[in-house]
Amino acid sequence: MIIIATFCLVAALLAGVGIGLLLNKKVGVNFSNDNRSKDTDKNSSNSTAENNQYFNFSNRTFLLLANSLPTYLVIIKNDGTVLFVNETFKTFIGDNLPTFKINWLSFVSKNDVDRVKTKWRSAVKSNQSISFEYRFDDGKGLIQHIETFLTPITNPNSGEIVWFASSINNSKLEDFKNQLEQLAAKREGILQNMEDGFISVTEDLFVDYVNFRAEIMLQLPQNCIGMKLKETTRFFEEPDILAHIKYALNNTSSDNFEFSYKGCDYFIRIYPTATGLSFYFQDITSEKSSRNELKLLRTAIDKANDVVLITTAELEKPGPTVVYANEAFERVTGYSRQDIIGQSPRLLQGKETERKNLDVLKNALQSSEPVRVLLTNYSKDGQAYFNEVDISPIIDKSGVTTHFVAIERDISKQKEQEDLAFRAHKMDSIGLVTGGVAHDFNNLLTIILGNCEILSSQLENQNENKSQEYLHAISDATRQGVSLTRSLLAFSKRQPFNKNTVVIDNILTSVIPLIKTALGAQFEFTLSDECSNRKLAGDHAQLESMFLNMAINARDAMDCKGSFSISIKDKVVKEADKLSQYLNPANYTLIQFKDSGKGMTPEVIDKIFDPFFSTKALTKGTGLGLSMIYSYVDQCSGYIAVESKINQGTTFNVYLPAGNTVENDQDKQQKLIQEQDLVTDFTGKTVLITEDTQMVAKVACHIFNELGFNVLLATDGLEALDLFEENPQIDLLFTDIILPNGLTGKDVANRIKESVPTLPVIFTSGFTDGKLKHDDYQTTNTEFLQKPYTKKALVETVNLITFS
Repeated sequence: MIIIATFCLVAALLAGVGIGLLLNKKVGVNFSNDNRSKDTDKNSSNSTAENNQYFNFSNRTFLLLANSLPTYLVIIKNDGTVLFVNETFKTFIGDNLPTFKINWLSFVSKNDVDRVKTKWRSAVKSNQSISFEYRFDDGKGLIQHIETFLTPITNPNSGEIVWFASSINNSKLEDFKNQLEQLAAKREGILQNMEDGFISVTEDLFVDYVNFRAEIMLQLPQNCIGMKLKETTRFFEEPDILAHIKYALNNTSSDNFEFSYKGCDYFIRIYPTATGLSFYFQDITSEKSSRNELKLLRTAIDKANDVVLITTAELEKPGPTVVYANEAFERVTGYSRQDIIGQSPRLLQGKETERKNLDVLKNALQSSEPVRVLLTNYSKDGQAYFNEVDISPIIDKSGVTTHFVAIERDISKQKEQEDLAFRAHKMDSIGLVTGGVAHDFNNLLTIILGNCEILSSQLENQNENKSQEYLHAISDATRQGVSLTRSLLAFSKRQPFNKNTVVIDNILTSVIPLIKTALGAQFEFTLSDECSNRKLAGDHAQLESMFLNMAINARDAMDCKGSFSISIKDKVVKEADKLSQYLNPANYTLIQFKDSGKGMTPEVIDKIFDPFFSTKALTKGTGLGLSMIYSYVDQCSGYIAVESKINQGTTFNVYLPAGNTVENDQDKQQKLIQEQDLVTDFTGKTVLITEDTQMVAKVACHIFNELGFNVLLATDGLEALDLFEENPQIDLLFTDIILPNGLTGKDVANRIKESVPTLPVIFTSGFTDGKLKHDDYQTTNTEFLQKPYTKKALVETVNLITFS
């Protein structure tokens, strides 16, 4: 506006002076289709003196005024001829002035030239003032933004018109405007592309700006600019939101808070501005979920069963120190978290901590590598426990180890279970070998016993008393061998196990006198029987052997004097009991053997149930007693534990399943045999004997022949099946379990019973190798006879059979 006023003032001054025409030389400017007929013809003729006086551009006053203007002043005729330029414009255009005077339109940017032509023609035609903007191109790459004001001046004498073109250079202003526009666009881009919502309102709470993210987050209507804030969405009708807006308005200070709306969590900042309020919205749903997840994770770690420790990564002395410990640390170690925070984890180590494993741990930490080691740690009360320790480095983005996290699991119970499993596997391996030896030995004993009985029967008829004594000695020695092999087989678990109902009173009646005799008068013996259930699930002979073995071991451990006691009581094992890791929840009978002997070291206790391990002199024991007891208890689905300290005696706790109160079938059958005379004449009956050892088969054939049986003998299963095909009317199958050529005695019995389902069967073996189970001979007319057997045992077993 100031420039326009200045231009008008200059024009008025020029008009008052009445300057004449100074230029009479025609300078053409190329305008296509220009209408220049009248003025051009007049200017081309000889100018009059009057005209020269009116347009006098060399007038001193005019020049002084025109050249003092800060704007560019150019005077142009209707035909485009440049009549005058002021010094300011000359400075601006420089060497291009001659070209400008010839064709000033050539300096207009190509993009603007048509528009400028149109403006110029319109002005010439209407003889009215006009203004327009365009870009001035000097042809050398310099573009200037020019605003020109055209004002026509008419010679009243001749009617000739000239145009005063006053121009200002807006390039700096245009640059500033461009910068402002760029800043505005940048701000708009930032606000529109930011992940957070932004709204600004006036003091009257009318929306004057909202970005795209705010529209999405709050589900605002389109074109909400100018709307009352609370009318845009129900979000701004929430009482809590209104209260925060009121606070920001009244206190002219920002207000920060979190707010939940339609399942989303927001962090909101409201702050005053010069024109009203601005709202900043950040969707923290994911962040809050992460915070909650982190809180949950911390809670889970705190409640975990395993110990979790986080330490610094400082390896120089004093080494890593604990910065975090979970609740399990207190429960497992007895230390409080305050005891360990800031301290070294070495607080848990002690004299038995494995130094070799500590070296492995140290090397891994120095290399920032994960490591797993087994360590013996100590609780606050000094109790050792076995620990599995997993340590992993925590490495930041730059590759620097900042912390170590250790997960420690108390595996004391697991290690105890592994030791038990290892011991069971070891016992099983030894038992396999032992059972094989016992099998062959049983066959030899069967031959010796059988032939002794045959020879004894023959000598009785000849009154050979002296020879009878020798035979009895052989028989007694053989029976001791039988007892030993049966113990070996019981230990090896390679014979069918008779888990019958045993009456405690019967055991005590038979074994207590033997115990008193074995102990002698110098040892004190006491028996405490508080058991209400008077029956056990087990084997009578094995139980007797267990009682007697325990007494003899106690006697040997006490040297010349001491006390030995047996305590029998009920025991109920529940799921929550510590014993439930060894026993199924049920009713048990606890038999406790306690002596006041010299006790055992932990190293000896670890081997006490190993076969052939003994602390006695070679002449005092075989080392099989406790291993056979262990095997027997295990087969009974029981458990045996030992407690001992040097010079404080030893206690064995044996847990055996309580027996049924109902009398089993075998008990009834044994009573039946005892109550009636044995049948020894089976004339007319046929027995099929399957036995691969020739001398054993000979003994069996002799006994069955004496009982009146017709005997068919097969040496393997295939031969037995062939004999059955030829003689289908057999009355009894007497078969060994382990046979050559692929078929077992059980296979033979099953094949024959397909044809004769009711056929009586007696299985016999010195070593079944697991091929015959207890249930296999619990069916009707099926029995088992353990090798080596006597004639009496065989007759008793045959009497259990019911023949059709």
